[in-house]
Amino acid sequence: MNFTNYISPLAFSKKTNQLIGGIFQWWYCPIEWLNGFPFLNASQQLPQPSLKSGRNWLTSGELPLYSSGYEQSATTTDAGTLFKRKVSAFEPGLDFSSFINVANLVANQFCFVGLVTAGQCYIIIGNNKAGLKIDPNTSTGVGPIGMPGTKLGLADESSTPALVLTSFNP
Repeated sequence: MNFTNYISPLAFSKKTNQLIGGIFQWWYCPIEWLNGFPFLNASQQLPQPSLKSGRNWLTSGELPLYSSGYEQSATTTDAGTLFKRKVSAFEPGLDFSSFINVANLVANQFCFVGLVTAGQCYIIIGNNKAGLKIDPNTSTGVGPIGMPGTKLGLADESSTPALVLTSFNP
């Protein structure tokens, strides 16, 4: 995939919300729920993918500030650029359903949509062929200084970076 056909000058905003990192809210679904996948437009943006009949995007709801984020790093190989993509989140609160959810998530690959706190744009990671896998190494915190909750990590490696959605309406 060629990402060089859309290049524009970098623009830096002076808005204060641009200074807060992380993901404000996110949605996900197993890749099997996607009804195909749209093509990139000329500005490297995607229209929202549709879901199969009877399926809805699953959501985290609004996340506490500083509890979820996205990282992407790139390495160059003989085959081209490889992007390592990772979503990290902390889900406050802990009960038996948290453990069951993590155990059930391990068997699936997910398409992920995140509302970036700073830019108020939607990024999408994964498609109907390959998605993020849950990192089964989760943690529930330790002792009185460890807030009860579940640390989640979703990661993959791909030839495609995170993409921007033109709009998203779950």
